Amino acid sequence: MVAAADVVTEAIERLRSLPRPQAEAAAMLLPEIEGEAAWDELFAGPQDELAALADEALAEATACRSSRSTRPGRSILSGSVSVIARSA
Repeated sequence: MVAAADVVTEAIERLRSLPRPQAEAAAMLLPEIEGEAAWDELFAGPQDELAALADEALAEATACRSSRSTRPGRSILSGSVSVIARSA
């Protein structure tokens, strides 16, 4: 496995040997790399918040399903079965 520092060192050496127009073109990639790092940082932080929201949504969906199934004569699938029967 290649170490990240080795890759960076090799990239810098190659950049130094490029003619000026190519080096300037390569330098245009730096803002892209910085932008990617910013997105990585943004998505790294709120994972706990997203997990909590997902847990809350699942709990609400479960509660909704259980309240529907306790109604007399009604099940979650009853609406789906009648749609299937009508389309046949």
